[in-house]
Formats: sequence, structure tokens, C-alpha cells
Amino acid sequence: YILSFIFFSVLFEVLLFVFLGFGFFPKYILFNLSYLIFVSLILFAIPSFLVKKILILTLLTLQCVFCILNSSLYELFGDLFSFDMLAIGTEAMVSMEFSVLNWLAIGIFFALTIGIYFFYILFDKKYKMENIDINARTSLMITLVLMMSIVLGVGTNRVAYHTIDASTFSSEESEEVDFSDSELYNSLQFKVSAYKKFGTFGFYIKNVANLINIESPSEIAEKIQNTKNYLTKSEYAITIDDGEYFGISKNNNVISILLESFDIFGIDPYTTPTLYALVSNNNIIDKTMVDNNEIRSLIADNTLYLSEFYGRNKTNHAETLSIAGNYAKETQFSRSKKPIEISKDYNFDFTLPKMLKKSRGSENIETIYLHANESEFYGRSGYMNMFGFNKTYYTDTMDNIGGDIPSNFYDFVVEEDLVKAQKDNLIPILENDKTFYTQYSTITTHGSYAKQRDRIQEKGYYEIVEENWEKICDYIQKTFNGYFVFNDDFKDTIVNYKASMIDLDRALYVLFEDLVNKGLQNNTTIMLYSDHYVYYNSIAATVRGYEGNRFEYSDLYNIPCMIFDLKLVDKLKSNGEDLDFDKFSNAHNIVPTLLDLLGIEYNSAYYTGYSLFNKFADKTGYVSYMNGILDNNYFSFDLNELYYEREGATEEDYKKYVQNAKIFLEKQSYIEILYKYNVNQYLVKK
Repeated sequence: YILSFIFFSVLFEVLLFVFLGFGFFPKYILFNLSYLIFVSLILFAIPSFLVKKILILTLLTLQCVFCILNSSLYELFGDLFSFDMLAIGTEAMVSMEFSVLNWLAIGIFFALTIGIYFFYILFDKKYKMENIDINARTSLMITLVLMMSIVLGVGTNRVAYHTIDASTFSSEESEEVDFSDSELYNSLQFKVSAYKKFGTFGFYIKNVANLINIESPSEIAEKIQNTKNYLTKSEYAITIDDGEYFGISKNNNVISILLESFDIFGIDPYTTPTLYALVSNNNIIDKTMVDNNEIRSLIADNTLYLSEFYGRNKTNHAETLSIAGNYAKETQFSRSKKPIEISKDYNFDFTLPKMLKKSRGSENIETIYLHANESEFYGRSGYMNMFGFNKTYYTDTMDNIGGDIPSNFYDFVVEEDLVKAQKDNLIPILENDKTFYTQYSTITTHGSYAKQRDRIQEKGYYEIVEENWEKICDYIQKTFNGYFVFNDDFKDTIVNYKASMIDLDRALYVLFEDLVNKGLQNNTTIMLYSDHYVYYNSIAATVRGYEGNRFEYSDLYNIPCMIFDLKLVDKLKSNGEDLDFDKFSNAHNIVPTLLDLLGIEYNSAYYTGYSLFNKFADKTGYVSYMNGILDNNYFSFDLNELYYEREGATEEDYKKYVQNAKIFLEKQSYIEILYKYNVNQYLVKK
């Protein structure tokens, strides 16, 4: 009976590893063995065969669920399930859609599970098993077996751990990159690499142990002191208050716009002329095709394009990075999990809205957050005020969203109508020289793209795409030299995405037009950035000619980011600089860059990125919170095994890639403690 459980558990593991392309077994198989020993001995000690069967079927069903989740997540964007995801589980499930699931994997693992259920039904019919009678002798046996399960199970786990130490510390390669397998096991920093090496049970048992980790007061005190030292005395605790571009846009209004699932192949000069103007300083774009409309000409002449901007973020990651300049994986602020006590005493003085208030005086600036979704999604209503926003607007709290309130997640608002209805909240009319900062997060281009959207269909955007389809395809082929491929079999999905891009295009035109009508174009900085590539329905990978979501290619993560700022562009032009910024950048750069341009003194230790306009820009590293280490030359999961290397990349590029990743990881380790223990409360204010 117990051997059958072991067989099926191992079968699940082997099938998942084969399905994910990880081989057959994890590198450190003793972790799986320790789990099987522990569970098997407990099963042996249980006197009731019914209870044995229930426990076996429960454990195997749970393993099946892990297999289905991991095969789908890995197929979708190279991620794996971990228990910290339960903090945002409701939101993740709502935004998921059946079309993004890996149905082949679901079918295989579900069929196996059904087969297992039938096996035990038939087994029970053929072999009539009696329960163990409980008496003094069997009670002693059960006690001894349970003790053996603990000793042998935990003992094998510890042997497995020491096997890691012995095998990695002698590795020259791991010493070179300064991240051993034992460090990987203790932190699970790189999920894919950890799963491949430690297996299902090594990974999840350690994942749970890390989540419920109980630290002694002395351990906590030491971490807090180390983080205080990092924030005040480390090599990263540098006060940024100078540089050629420091303060070039001092006292400007700020608008930061997250462009949901935004990719450059969705832009063309015929159907999205405003977006085309925004990206027109990309050197591969034909700028002569910009519409000579006054607003679009203004945009094209005064927007810096970041052609090497990369993003492998979930939406909540990218949004928080553009507000706080950092993100703590272990301290979630969603409605479903609050591991810290969130109160008015919690200190977020490093966020962009709070830094603006500190610099200009709270009474002199209005801070606004607006999102085209409901207030409870990702628990935003619970923490945006703590980040420093005075006013927040959501589809369920706005007085006017330009239409009916959405009935479900995929009943997206028409972004154009929303901006028209909310333009005075997005760009407020203020007196007495007050300024404003607005964070606006869009939603219309969010996936899935498997079906048409009634609201934008009524606007006629689908017809616009159909009427211009041939011109769109010709433009894409001419501009990107076949890099993007629009297959007719994929046309309906592309059309859905393009129609949503038209909606976004019209919305941004309304916003820029309102900015000009209010006479604020000369003293407003607008940051527009994408959160991630279009992974729903495999669009981004398919149009690049990849089969499925080949997440290891760094070029997938090359997404648009633009800065509209007349003062900045004038300075760049006077310095003879190109308006195509071709240095590697990502969402971690947004807050430091804005603070730099706005002339706001800041401590660089609080931010995991650097300003793009000072001497530290080349230290920009990027370790995705979804896992994966990337820049514009490389992609890996753990610095040891490269999945992608750009043609022409040099040894010097690789050294910089590794070094910048180390800097990022060191900074991130302290950011986690900063949030977890509210370390700012212990620092003496100047």
C-alpha cells in the first residue's frame, strides 16, 4: 500500500520534470527521499486503512495540483508556484483566464490522478485489509515508528543539506559568481533553479519553513542594526544632490503612467498616431510618419525614448517600483495577507509622493493615484495612502468613469472615456503655484485577447484595425525587417490587442491635449512605461517567431518607456545627445531618475536602481521578482547557467551583468528587512 504511494509520488515528480524540461530527477534527490521516508513511516503507523487511503489520496492530489500550477505558470512566463503567492491569490485567479492554462499538462496530470483513484478502489476490493487493533503492544509500535519517522525523515533532510555544502563550496564556478547552492536553498531566491535542484518536496518544505521562520529577539535586533548601517554608513548610502541633469526639471508637475501589457509591435502610424509620436525617437522608427497634428508634434519633439528598457514584472511589481523605487517580496500589502502591522506609524518616507511632499511642503503639492480598476484589486485601497497619496480614484469610487461600472475583471472600461471623465482629477487645476503628482495605471490593453470586447467594439476600433490591416502588416515588416510576424492564423488575437491599443492611444491623446489646454506642457514631466510584455495568448513570443512563450530570450522583455519633458529634452539637445537613450534600464530606475531630474536630494541606499542621468547609471542590475536575472545581453535563473546570450556580447558585458546582479541582490536583502521590521522608525530624523 505504501509502496504504491511512493511509486505514484515519484511518477508525478518525473513527469513534471520531463514536462518542464528539467531532466528526470532533481540534483539533490535526498530531499525528496526524506519526505517519502517521513510520510511512509507515518502511513505505516496509522492503524486505520481508511485514514491511510484518505491521507495518500490527499497528498497525491495536492502533488497533482502543484504539477498543474507549475506547468501552466512555467509555460506562461517561466515562473513557478510558491506559497507567498497565496497573498495575492484572489487577484491572480481573477485575472487568469482558461486560454492561458497548459491544457496538455492539465489533461495528463488529471488523467493520472483519476487513474490513481481507480487503482485504490480496485485495490481495496481485491485485498480486504483489517485495521490494526490498538493495545499496549501496537501502541508501543506506533510510537516507535512515529519517532523513527521524525529521526529518519529529518535526519535524511539534514544529510541532504550537508550534501549541498560539500558539493558547492568546492566549485570554482560558484565562487566566481558568489552564489552557492546552499545559499540558493536557504533563500530560494531563484525559484526555477531551486526547483530544478531540490525537487518538489525540497522546494516546498523549505518554502513553508521560510514563511513561518521564527527569529529570536537577538536575531531581529542584529538584522535591524545591519540594515540601519546599510542605510546610513554603507557604500550605497550616498546622498545624490548633484550632477549635470540634477534639478533640470525642478518644481515640475509629475505624471507617471503605467501602460498595461504594452509592446511596440502594437503601435503603427495609421491606427495609433499618438503612441507612434511617443516612440518616434526610437532610431528604428521613421519619424517622418508622425502626424503633424499640434499635440502629436509636441510629443514627438519632446519625448526621450528608452530603447533598452526591459521589464519582467507583474503589474503590482512595476507599479510599486514606480512609486516606491523598491519592492519587498516577503512583505505583501494585499488584502489577503498582512505579515506586518500596517498603521499610521509605518514609515514610507522614501516613496516618490512623500519625497515630493518633503521637498516642496505637503501643502504645496497634491498627490493623486488613479487606476482603471476597482479599489480592492491587489488591496490598493489599503496602502496607497500610506505611500503618500492624498487622493485615490478607482472605478468603484469615481463619480464618473465615462460608462457603466464593469461587471467583472474582463469587462474593462473604455480608457478614452475614462480619461475624458477624469481629466480634472488626472491633471488638476490648482491655485497659488501648487504642483501635482499623478500615478495613473491603465488597464485596457490587459489580456486575455481571446475574445472581442464589447465596449471598444461599440467605439468602432475593430473596424479601424480591419480597414488598415494591410498597411499595418506592411509597416511592421518594413520597420522591423521581419522581426515581427503577423500570421493570419493569429489575426483575431492580434486584432483584439490592436483595438485595445487604439483605445489607449485615444486616451493618451485626451490627456496630452488637456495638459496643453491647461498650459502645463512646459512644466510637467511625464513618465510612461510598460509593466511587462504581452504574455497572454503568447502574442509577444508568437509575433517574434518563437514557439510558445520562450521566456529565456531577453528581447521579449524589451518594452517601451518614454519620458516627456521639455526642459530635459532641451538640455539633451543642447548637449548634442540623441533622443534615443540606448543604455540598459528598467522599472527600478524610474524613481531615482525622477528624483534626479526634479532636484530632490535622496539616499541611494533606499532604491534598488539608479538614476539614468548620473555616474551610477551603469550599475543598474535587474533580478526579476518573478525570478530570472537579465539585462539586454543575458538571461539566467541563477548566474550559473545562461539561457540566453546576445550575439556580440563580450566578456566585459558578462562581468558587468554578474556584478550588477550582485549589487541588486545585496540591496534587495536589506530592502526586505527595511519593510519587514519598519527599520525607518529606528533612524534619527535630521
